[in-house]
Amino acid sequence: MTTTARIPLVMGVLFGLAAVGSSATAVVVPELGADLDLDTEGIAAVFVAYSIAFAATTAVFGRLGDLHGQRTPLVIGMVVMAIGSLVSAVAPDLLVLLVGRVAQGAGAGAIPALVPGVLSSRIPADDQPAALSSVAGVAGVLAALGPLLGGLSAAAVSWRLAVALPAAGLLLVPAIRAIALDQGDASSRLDRRGAALTAASASGLVLVLQAPGIGVAVGVVGAVLLVVGGTALVRHQRHEPDGFTPRAIVASPPFWLNAVVGATMAAVYLSILLAVPVRLAAEQSWSAVQIGAALVPAAAAGPVASALGKRLAERGIPSAVLAGVGVAVSGFGAIAAALIDSPVAQVAGFASALIGFGLAQPALIDRIARGTSPDRRGIAVGLFNLVFFLGGAIGSALVGSFGIDDGSLLVAGLAIASGALLARPHDTPYERCVRSTGTIAGAIHCLASPRSSGLSPGRGGG
Repeated sequence: MTTTARIPLVMGVLFGLAAVGSSATAVVVPELGADLDLDTEGIAAVFVAYSIAFAATTAVFGRLGDLHGQRTPLVIGMVVMAIGSLVSAVAPDLLVLLVGRVAQGAGAGAIPALVPGVLSSRIPADDQPAALSSVAGVAGVLAALGPLLGGLSAAAVSWRLAVALPAAGLLLVPAIRAIALDQGDASSRLDRRGAALTAASASGLVLVLQAPGIGVAVGVVGAVLLVVGGTALVRHQRHEPDGFTPRAIVASPPFWLNAVVGATMAAVYLSILLAVPVRLAAEQSWSAVQIGAALVPAAAAGPVASALGKRLAERGIPSAVLAGVGVAVSGFGAIAAALIDSPVAQVAGFASALIGFGLAQPALIDRIARGTSPDRRGIAVGLFNLVFFLGGAIGSALVGSFGIDDGSLLVAGLAIASGALLARPHDTPYERCVRSTGTIAGAIHCLASPRSSGLSPGRGGG
């Protein structure tokens, strides 16, 4: 096998393993919950822990890749993901399981952050579109098989084998070492303080939202992290405007529009990933194998939707339309699954979440990339991914706090409302000024200029 063919195969398997970490676990949550005596809040916490860690480390690994190249950070990520998976598999209680899930999510965060760099550094530019398609295809197959793999693992051994599946990433470490490069920009540095404060603030927000279901103590800890971490982050950013959260990006309303829509999209995806297997087990008495087999065709709809979205974009369909349709499909599908007591509705709702995800996520990333100057594009996409996956943690937290049905309805409603914002006109003089100057203060000064209406869009945060 040639290098050009082997690299997309290995990278696609990595993406697939990260997806299996969520989809295989989702199928076995009824058995997992019964074994560890967990209620809905405890089960939701299993997903929240993974999502928070994944969100927090994606941007960090991306920056480490800029500094040191992709090889070492990617190997570290795979090892941490495998260790977390194995700890989760042997967990005797919820606390140890959460520690394992945090480690698993933290390691998995290396994959979306570093794989694009591996492809761009090792594959000729003319071959990169085909390589990306190969990565998506391999990852899509594994992601679609994730529910069935989880169900079969639970039937053959127990839920513990299902949550251990991502540990197979260790087998790919030799291939990663041979493929990825260790060539970074040694003149740059990682803003560790900014990264830590961002992670603390994000974790605090999720804990506050999950407090109604877990307890007041969790809410207090979350509030302290959110207030103290958020305040410190604002102060830190004044001294480090180009640090972990560059002011030129986080002060951009277009960036936040796309990021918030993406976050609500991820919230629907994670909430329905949690809710549907629980409903099928509780209401239909389905086994893990039955649930997994039923969800395979639904899971396969995601990669198909992503490929369809790519073709529609190539034919000139605006990314805002694709993203808006994706959010609507996911949101209304989740509402139907919550209101209709039928296995058909549950499977259809699961499929709608993945179809919407496949349509919306690439379109939103495209909006971020096209609206950001080339020198800030990588950072902007990294921060978008951070907010996006944080939304997944928030969705799981709301389901844990308000229950499977009410939490799903709440998340779906928020997603539809945020997606509707994409329909309003965004190319206003104010937003052109924000994109041009990178700050709100600069935008005000820009608006005072008689030439502000002639500014060209596309230089700022999306």
